[in-house]
Amino acid sequence: MSVVCLGELIVDLFAEDHTASLDKAVHFKRFPGGAPANVAVGLHHHGVPVTLISRVGNDASGDFLIHFLKAKGLSTEGISRDARHRTKIALVGRDAKGDRFFEFHNMKSADQYISVTDIPEDIWDSVRIFHIGGVALLGETTALTTIHLLQTLPEDIVVSFDPNIRLELVGNAEIVRMRLQKMLEYVDILKCSDADFAALFGRKEARDFLENPEKITLLSRGAASTYVHCCGTRLEVPVAPVQAVDTTGAGDAFMAALLARVHAWLQEHSLRDATLEEWKQWVEWANSWGTRCVQVQGALGCYEKTQ
Repeated sequence: MSVVCLGELIVDLFAEDHTASLDKAVHFKRFPGGAPANVAVGLHHHGVPVTLISRVGNDASGDFLIHFLKAKGLSTEGISRDARHRTKIALVGRDAKGDRFFEFHNMKSADQYISVTDIPEDIWDSVRIFHIGGVALLGETTALTTIHLLQTLPEDIVVSFDPNIRLELVGNAEIVRMRLQKMLEYVDILKCSDADFAALFGRKEARDFLENPEKITLLSRGAASTYVHCCGTRLEVPVAPVQAVDTTGAGDAFMAALLARVHAWLQEHSLRDATLEEWKQWVEWANSWGTRCVQVQGALGCYEKTQ
């Protein structure tokens, strides 16, 4: 049994000093990035077989990312190369509290052009979880591929989704919102911030989704707590206070740890069999990985520290 993650694989260039804005940054350090890619690396660290489906440019940044995945021991069979579109690059700054700000380059990047023909034909044979990031819905090609996959997946595959999109920064916000809402029909596990959730739903739609016994909803309140909505009730799971160095990738570290526990559960059970107590334990574990992540620089630094 394995997990498939679909979405962006990009390069993050981190400003090495705390700055008020990126124009003041001089020295940068290169890291792999992209939320689904971060989740895939985290799952691999937790011993879960995982395949990342993405697309990178036929450029030096694409080479860097492919080399990184291979060095980590991850499969690259799901990574396509694009001769027309370049790999996305994000400049990342941090303020004194570790909070981030971004500037993205190559917005019409290779990861926006994942097509159905890029998907290995036998990839679903042993898959139990399909995890998707919201950036996959920005570009029409990858969005159509994502929706097609959701409509044709075997019914026993659990779909996990982390929107992680600031719609106010997206040029085609209404189109993306419609894609998000269409996708939610197929989602079993939704993880998002309070702000993401408010952007996705009106009041009635939010209540209907949270009360749907077929859905698991995890609402992150950052450094405060995570709310779990399942089994007809709601539970708040606190986050241990820590000194944040860099909040990049904390949600991805959370998601990787959570899905690793869900993956283990699915070896012998169905998702519906999980009780509120199971979810409490899984979210406590996931919260602990989120706090590990914010104590080091880069989205994947927590894995280097614990190896």
